[in-house]
Amino acid sequence: MSPTEDIRDEALDLVRGLPPGATWDDLMRRIYERLLLQERLAESAAGKVTSLDAVERELGLGR
Repeated sequence: MSPTEDIRDEALDLVRGLPPGATWDDLMRRIYERLLLQERLAESAAGKVTSLDAVERELGLGR
C-alpha cells in the first residue's frame, strides 16, 4: 500500500475481489494473507531474508 492510498480503498478491493457466496472466513483469510504478504515484503526490503542457496549450504544439501 502506498503512503497516499487509504486503507479503506484497499479493504474495498479485498471485498470486491471475493467470489459470490463468500463467507466471513473467506474475507478474514484474504485480510490475513494481505497482512502476511505486507510483512514479508517489509522483511525482504530490510534484507531480513536468506537465499535458498544459503539454506541448502547450511543444511548440506547440494544440488
